[in-house]
Amino acid sequence: MLAASPQQVEVFSDEGCVDAYNCAVAAANECARINEEDGAPADEPFYTWQSMCIEHEEQPAGICPDCNQA
Repeated sequence: MLAASPQQVEVFSDEGCVDAYNCAVAAANECARINEEDGAPADEPFYTWQSMCIEHEEQPAGICPDCNQA
């Protein structure tokens, strides 16, 4: 069983967010599944995943401009 996280993890295409999970493993597995299904090259996937900021859900975790302001 996969452990749930309070941090949202989103799956993205070049058009934006296509799905959201509360587990990075589930998001990564979904990316792998749909990339394979769509025939994406391994070194240039069509779908990627990103953990999102807990405080600012629309921003990526670790590089959130709102949290990293001086």
